Amino acid sequence: LEICVMRKILSPTTTRATVGEPDRKTIYNWVRKGLFPEPVQIGPNKIGWYEDEIQKWLESRPRGFMPVRPELKKAADRKAADRKAA
Repeated sequence: LEICVMRKILSPTTTRATVGEPDRKTIYNWVRKGLFPEPVQIGPNKIGWYEDEIQKWLESRPRGFMPVRPELKKAADRKAADRKAA
């Protein structure tokens, strides 16, 4: 006996809302670079993404803040020191 599970497909708008509202071009660039799941062709002019693949992608993202470039951190530290001194 084989059990078939239907996978939910998210529209481009729902997919963007789920991953933090990047613009369409950003998502397509990510797909092209292999950084985001491939869309599924639903019809001649319609695509979507499998919800479980988007969920896995979100879970694979790093937690916390992105590291700051050293030169930017130095400038921010100087600003903070200047504010304390004033």
